[in-house]
Amino acid sequence: MAFSVSSANAVLNKLTEVTSFGSNPGSLKMFIYVPANVKSPAPMMVAIHACTQNAEMYNDENGWTELADRYGFILLFPETNTINQMRGCFTWYE
Repeated sequence: MAFSVSSANAVLNKLTEVTSFGSNPGSLKMFIYVPANVKSPAPMMVAIHACTQNAEMYNDENGWTELADRYGFILLFPETNTINQMRGCFTWYE
């Protein structure tokens, strides 16, 4: 899937929800963080939250945005919910 910052309607230096990103059978949410000094082409890192967290909590607690600001990469925060897993976990280990 091709992805561009402009198609995400991202707000610079703010965690922004992306509402249309294709088929979404798991009812996930997706948030993006784009630093003002984003490089081109932009490297992207996906940050998956832990159980009982959400994307905003994870973003607030980890320091990834400071690194994105320093090095100019985009952060992508997917968010799951209790419909998919009882504790809201990403079960990446299964």
